[in-house]
Amino acid sequence: PCSAGEVTVTLSDGFRPRVTTSATNPPGTFAFANVAAGWYTLTFERTGYDTKVVLIEVVAGIDQVQSTTLDPAPGP
Repeated sequence: PCSAGEVTVTLSDGFRPRVTTSATNPPGTFAFANVAAGWYTLTFERTGYDTKVVLIEVVAGIDQVQSTTLDPAPGP
């Protein structure tokens, strides 16, 4: 499984995607500021690993923490 940084993380409400890259120190950390309450998808992508999509609910005034693991993509 992938636990390193440099994962592309996309937050989307279906209309306006926001993209960031996870940090290398501490590994895998990322943040999006000023996110309105509602339902979103988080998409995690890194070359050589399967893409993972997670549905999350953001609640006003509460920091959201999301952990995930990326599995290596199957070989050719």
